[in-house]
Amino acid sequence: MSGPGRFQLSTAILALACFVPSAPAEEIKETFISKGLTEKMGGYRPLRAEMDQDASIVTKAPEGLKNPKYGYITTGDQKWAFILDEPEDADGSLYIDVNADGDLTNDARPKWMVAKVGEFKQYRGGGQVKLDDKRTGEIGLYRFDPKDSRRAVLANTLMFYTDFGTELSFQLDGKPFTVAVGETLADGKSLPLDRDGNGRISRRFEVITIGKPFNFTGTSYVLSAADGTPKLDKAAEPVEQTPLPPNLTVGQKALSFTATNMNGEAVKFPGDYKGRLVMLDF
Repeated sequence: MSGPGRFQLSTAILALACFVPSAPAEEIKETFISKGLTEKMGGYRPLRAEMDQDASIVTKAPEGLKNPKYGYITTGDQKWAFILDEPEDADGSLYIDVNADGDLTNDARPKWMVAKVGEFKQYRGGGQVKLDDKRTGEIGLYRFDPKDSRRAVLANTLMFYTDFGTELSFQLDGKPFTVAVGETLADGKSLPLDRDGNGRISRRFEVITIGKPFNFTGTSYVLSAADGTPKLDKAAEPVEQTPLPPNLTVGQKALSFTATNMNGEAVKFPGDYKGRLVMLDF
């Protein structure tokens, strides 16, 4: 073909060649977890609730309070008032405004237990906070003895951690995985992923960093969180596949390694000790 028709066809082919559809994002299912997220994440981040408020933060308080202290339990942009009553001659009592209506007499009482730790008391318990009309989350609570001079900075502080959050379910190369999310998603945050199903998290081999590519199954992916919304895509640049965590349970064969002894000499284990009984002291 010659003339204008050939030029138009060439232009159309060029435009088609330049259009390369991007790979669709992998599907992610979000499930709210009302309690038990701490175990799924392999730990928790302690948070502080300072008792620096006065009685005006509540509209109705329980009767018979002797030495009340007031504060807010805060997560994200939500907060719930609480009262910690600590009489000099009795164990303390805790009240939380679960539904955030200002009335602390119509809420379920949190568990609040005291134990002796040496010469001091330590309080520990758990309660609930209402997140919206459909969701209520569990929180863990604890308090050190305000008379403990070693923790003087916490004398006016209630410690807590969130035991609620979200579980993300998705597939990597056709294999199903889940990760627990305890806070709002944002770039740089780390999420645990139990790759070998042993119920424990290896911080070196089983963590996804939001916004950074990872490779657990042979394909490189990146989990992003624009405006807190999770999105899973194949990474633009491949990264090396991360091996599974080593099995260090009792009865397993010891790992091979190379180290340097006190004389600066290289030591290869177990090759250098073949046929000998070895005790490793870490």
